[in-house]
Amino acid sequence: MSTSISCRYAKFLVALSVAFLVFGMCAKAGEIPAEEAASLEAPMRFGLVRSGEPGCEPTCPEWISAEGRLDKEAPNRLKATLKQVKGRDLPLLLSSRGGELHAAMALGRLLRKNGTSVAVGRTTYISCRTEEANCGAPDAANARYVGAALVAGARCERECLLVLAGGVTRLAGEEAKVAPIDLMDRLQGAGKQIRSYFKAMRVDPRILDPGKPAPLDDGPLKLAEMQAAGLVTLSFDARLLVSASVCRTSPAADNCRVFTTMDLPEPHPKPQTN
Repeated sequence: MSTSISCRYAKFLVALSVAFLVFGMCAKAGEIPAEEAASLEAPMRFGLVRSGEPGCEPTCPEWISAEGRLDKEAPNRLKATLKQVKGRDLPLLLSSRGGELHAAMALGRLLRKNGTSVAVGRTTYISCRTEEANCGAPDAANARYVGAALVAGARCERECLLVLAGGVTRLAGEEAKVAPIDLMDRLQGAGKQIRSYFKAMRVDPRILDPGKPAPLDDGPLKLAEMQAAGLVTLSFDARLLVSASVCRTSPAADNCRVFTTMDLPEPHPKPQTN
């Protein structure tokens, strides 16, 4: 590895360490940075992310980041992202406060058809975020987006629950906030459609029905409640899918990619001199 690449990667690790410190302080305070909070109100963005966790090279996990409001065009953007990964089995980390009902169900069906695992989590980026234009390659592996998965501060509210239900494997954990928050009241007349969707995804629709057996209020759902309803399938959080340890097994997880010299950007040819 050349000196310039080594220096660039060293700077990246320093920036990542600072990011972890900031997010850790905010998590203890029960908050998320203002920039992250604002991103949840923007239309949902999808990005292919390579882990920048120190020590994961040369084989690092990758995932699809999905954060923001569920708008009508979100399913089309997800289709484009899945086409970009060319059939690779990458998990999707989801953080959203809800949005458009039919978009949520379309996303869930698309994820189920694709066999995608979904976990409630968010991504902290180094150097370039998914909402920024003209992103370069910030790391030595020539990845466009590089970052780390976080659970604290991640949320899946209202219609987002329908997207989560679409995952083949579904995770949330104790730190993420998962809450229906008046979903049924906001979508009067769509109750039958929502229940039918949940049943098709093998999730107990009573998780949304106050006053019925196994009632739940509008506060964050407990992990045991989500498991009982089938909304989550495992008692772990997003780190089960995207931590560096998943690439140290034999064989490595499907979402691991080996960094080779082929990943490096091609050097620009030197101008010829007379």
